[in-house]
Amino acid sequence: MAHPLHAVVVGAGPAGSSAASVLAAGGWRVTLVDRARFPRDKACGDVVGPAAIAELARRGVTLEASWPRIADIVIGAGGRSAVLPGTPGVAHPGEGRVVPRLVFDELLRSRALDAGARWREGRVEAVRYGSDGVVVRLGDDELRAAVVVAADGALSQVARSAGLRDDSVALWGFALRCYVDDAEVAEDRVDLFRTEPGVASYGWVFRGPRGVANVGVGVGVGSARSRVRDLRALLERYLNARGLRPSGAPLGGWLRMGARGTVAARGRVLAAGDAAGLVNPLQGEGIGAAIASGARVGELLLELGPTRAGAAWRGEFAERWLPFLRGAALVHEVALRAPRLTDWAVARVVSLSARSQAVARGFGAWANGLVR
Repeated sequence: MAHPLHAVVVGAGPAGSSAASVLAAGGWRVTLVDRARFPRDKACGDVVGPAAIAELARRGVTLEASWPRIADIVIGAGGRSAVLPGTPGVAHPGEGRVVPRLVFDELLRSRALDAGARWREGRVEAVRYGSDGVVVRLGDDELRAAVVVAADGALSQVARSAGLRDDSVALWGFALRCYVDDAEVAEDRVDLFRTEPGVASYGWVFRGPRGVANVGVGVGVGSARSRVRDLRALLERYLNARGLRPSGAPLGGWLRMGARGTVAARGRVLAAGDAAGLVNPLQGEGIGAAIASGARVGELLLELGPTRAGAAWRGEFAERWLPFLRGAALVHEVALRAPRLTDWAVARVVSLSARSQAVARGFGAWANGLVR
């Protein structure tokens, strides 16, 4: 007999597919909804970092060794650079893997479908709370569920409709990424460099599968998304400075960082991943937190049911993620308000990291959210 409880998971990225996998494997009826036709690409750095690798391993997923390894991070500013070495921790390995999101997200979605989740392609327009569940409006159709998981990204329509997001106090960023064929880029590392003095931004470059480099720039804009301007020109200048030529058109996407302006749950709607603002304000990474949060939402629903899981998730969210995110968000805001001071501070960190392995390891672990 089918389980009477029905969950609708909106968004088939790492957070949504992880939640759907856990719930379906636990016997729930699950409908996984996404507006995109999969497999689909996404603007992202494509690095599945140490935290994400550890979360996947805990859930029985091992990435193939053929995917390029990423260990060290090289940070640079003001003409100087320093290596932040990849160091294993108690709960994570000392390296990540480069897996294009076109492949990685499809791997996780397929895993959810194999566990028993039902697939539905379509755009969720709104949700409304009912007396005994949640109603999801999907075009001309409606889905009725005991609970809804909002995992539909930084601009989550579900979170907006359910009252889980306040954009006026959000901490926004925007990233623009392109690929470069046959690039002469060092293997096994990510280069992160301040793009231009006085601009709250950074650029990255690293080598991916088949020698294709992933290159991009990210900017912080605080709570005003209208401040994003001339990002293509910034990317072009960054590419020129590195002597690289893009192989195709760039792809961009919003980042909702530091859990600012988000509520983890309200009633029978629980948010995970980017929809909950679980993006690192220091470097824009969110895959590890997306996998962990989506899976944990699924586990709490199995354990506590749709009426009690939300309150438990709010408590765990505050205890596990908010301490780091609040501090990192404060650093990010200082960078926005005082970019010249930030230029000096970053140059100082680079200088200290170049002289001290202890500083380099410690700063690398903290900036990447690997310290609890």
